[in-house]
Amino acid sequence: MKTALIIPYFGKLPRWSDLFFFSVMKNRNLDFYFFTDIDFDAKYLSIPNVFVKKISWNDYCDTISERLNIDFHPQKAYKLCDLRPFYGYVYQDLLSSYDYWGFCDIDLVFGNISDFVKSKTSAGYEVISTHGYKVSGHFCLFKNIENFRQLPFTIKHWEKLLCGVVNVGLDEIGLTKILLPEHYLLDKFIYKCRDVFFHDTEVFDKREKTFSFINNMHRILFKLIRRPHYSFQEMYTTHCAIPEKVWQSDRPEDYWIFKNGQITAFPTERDLIYLHFLFLKKNLYLHKGTFWNENEFYHVPLEYDLSFFNDKEIRIDRKGISLP
Repeated sequence: MKTALIIPYFGKLPRWSDLFFFSVMKNRNLDFYFFTDIDFDAKYLSIPNVFVKKISWNDYCDTISERLNIDFHPQKAYKLCDLRPFYGYVYQDLLSSYDYWGFCDIDLVFGNISDFVKSKTSAGYEVISTHGYKVSGHFCLFKNIENFRQLPFTIKHWEKLLCGVVNVGLDEIGLTKILLPEHYLLDKFIYKCRDVFFHDTEVFDKREKTFSFINNMHRILFKLIRRPHYSFQEMYTTHCAIPEKVWQSDRPEDYWIFKNGQITAFPTERDLIYLHFLFLKKNLYLHKGTFWNENEFYHVPLEYDLSFFNDKEIRIDRKGISLP
């Protein structure tokens, strides 16, 4: 099964790009298409499964506007997250030879995600999410069929939402509402109860059993309302850097070792399909805690080609990314 990931990215690549692209190179059965105004380093362009389409920000927005018959000219590139559900339609010519298409973030490093994808696509799943009960914006795949090309156009007021200034989460919230409406409502109900019964919502969020409880509620709902063509499986890819706070995981992990395309968490010795850096770096969602210092967290040499990472152990923890 051929799979393509679409990644529009404008401005400047992050400091961990060598690590990201090395992990991409280790997953050759996934093709990555970048639409960007960045001059990619030759070591990235030489990767067989990386394809770069050079385009300016304005020209890219003009192209999207023309293909969707809207006025899409956001001020911030982060708004591109709302565009993700439309990739199957916008890039249908590019994707014509692929069985699956999807999107992903680049603030992550892949482990052996190839085997995970192969197992899911071989089983015939039409939607593959790495969250247990919602679409995962950091990595999600869809079968390349007309149903999913047209799906985002069923989002209520999609034109207004897509052309608005603020990111509204069409990739996660918008698609989840359509694909798993009962789960979306259950999640809203749970957090409404949190707001009513927990004066300090941080107490609810920090409780070790909270996420397990929520996940179990959704598992019960999946048994009641079966969707056999969808794979929503929590893969615990996104660790939170705030001490004592449980986020998307009831498995405490202190650090991760990346070596030759594999990521292992310690002390649990759990293998990850990828590690998402969202809550290790400064972000829009959490405003306190210990985050990576923007200029001091990456302690891996930048002047080498990607073969530098062969047989090297890279440690990732709350302090940063480094050689042990």
